[in-house]
Amino acid sequence: ETARFAEINKSIIFKYILPNINMAHESITSMAQIPDRSFAVTDLTCPRLHKLFNTAWTTLEMDDKRKCNLFCSMDYDRNITTSGTDEDSLMVVSSTCLDDFSDEQLLALLGREIGHLKLNHLKYLTAFNLFDSLTSYLPSFLSAGASAAKGLLFELLLATQYSADRAGAIVAGDIFPVIKNNLMISGIENAEDCINYEDYITTDIQQDFNNFDRLTKALMTNALRELPMPFVILRIQELLKWSSSEDCRINFPEIYRPNSSGIKSNVKLIKEFCQSLVKGQRINLSSQSEKFSFSFEYDSIGNEIEIDIFVFLTGNEGKVSSTEDLVFCNNLRHNSGAVTIDGKKNISVNLALIPKNILKISLTAAIYSADKRRQNFGMVNDLKLKFSDEEGNLTAFSPKDLNTETAIVLGEIYRNKNEWKFKAIGEGFSGGLKTLGENFGIKGLLEKS
Repeated sequence: ETARFAEINKSIIFKYILPNINMAHESITSMAQIPDRSFAVTDLTCPRLHKLFNTAWTTLEMDDKRKCNLFCSMDYDRNITTSGTDEDSLMVVSSTCLDDFSDEQLLALLGREIGHLKLNHLKYLTAFNLFDSLTSYLPSFLSAGASAAKGLLFELLLATQYSADRAGAIVAGDIFPVIKNNLMISGIENAEDCINYEDYITTDIQQDFNNFDRLTKALMTNALRELPMPFVILRIQELLKWSSSEDCRINFPEIYRPNSSGIKSNVKLIKEFCQSLVKGQRINLSSQSEKFSFSFEYDSIGNEIEIDIFVFLTGNEGKVSSTEDLVFCNNLRHNSGAVTIDGKKNISVNLALIPKNILKISLTAAIYSADKRRQNFGMVNDLKLKFSDEEGNLTAFSPKDLNTETAIVLGEIYRNKNEWKFKAIGEGFSGGLKTLGENFGIKGLLEKS
């Protein structure tokens, strides 16, 4: 990156353009960069994002004199956009990131953007985005060098992305949140389910951009403006290579992975990381398999806590049509054969057999005789719902911050158009099994069940 900065700063084109970029942005108010339906992120409006941003800012040891205003935009893009200058910037996070990304992924995403600021990339990234309009004002004797300058920008853009990805890994404490972000932002199918990672990481597509001529690079810069995450494959490979380097071992031992340079041997590790869900996160089941095995695991803290599982199959109103749509220890199999349990915390689901009138399958649990024993889920350690498809791809969800709840909804399988998806819920009731049953349309669900 340092070498490419030196080269680009020798360019006559950029000697003309770069000094004017900050001036141009100073004449545009920060508010003009904020998209519609946005709000400022504070500890009151969005405490989760506010806390993660402060963590990322502190981890990268940012200068307090620098200013960065953080906003959240209500839209469907998975990304962050940053505008302004390296000293006074504005960052806008898509609200979809809050729904789809774990805390580790958000840290990596914020770390990437703050890394750009720390390394003074923003004026170059701004030049990349504004290059065509800026060069239109150049004197005629300089316009001939514009194509060559685009090629220089192309090379620099790639170098800055390598550095920013490393910053994201440093903030997240691992390389895998960065890898997952790059694939998901790029819109690669199944990226969130981690099924086809190896296909993308080990591709044989030509990726040696240094061998392209300047004209080709100039053309590619135009194409890159349409991509949400350019160079995604090359960036993943470079990050894996860096995480196994001596530089990483010495300076960031917590990130160092000696086997990362062997990409194929590391795919399993990528899958293991990526299949840990957080509350509210969704994954597509239909793209994986038809049959899934769910298991409910927990440890009690010095107490013998007995927990039973209950599966509710519901329609439009979120209620069961009859008690036959409740699968539990006294009714181990749904009439359709779509859901069965073995009575020991294991559930089998066959998506192909779910009746058309069933739109949602809620996986729940309740503490047996909770009122009599004065027990709740705050007394339970390592509460976890695991599930796998027919190929053995494992996914896990661990509900957090449970306290007085005596019944909880762990997750739900729901129909979205022609696909089945899973959503991690992790919310509960203090009223135990009775309240749980009433929530799904069954009154008087017996405590003895």
